Amino acid sequence: MIVGYCILNGKKWVMFEDKQCAAGEVKLTDGFKDKLIRWNSDKLIGMESISKEEIDLRKVVKRMRGARPWHPLLQTLRKELEG
Repeated sequence: MIVGYCILNGKKWVMFEDKQCAAGEVKLTDGFKDKLIRWNSDKLIGMESISKEEIDLRKVVKRMRGARPWHPLLQTLRKELEG
């Protein structure tokens, strides 16, 4: 499930939750790698929320399809592109 989109450390990320996330945790993906982050973590200092239009979802989907076609978020992101 997509939670939102953000910029963290100069990089654009898709925020999502999956079965591996505990309460208060979220994952970030840029298509190549995922990061598990706690909402109250110091790692989120400087995070800026952005809109769906500000992130290149085609680029994220292309990266996932090439590197990790099994990713659970891939189908959801494809639907986001269509809608």
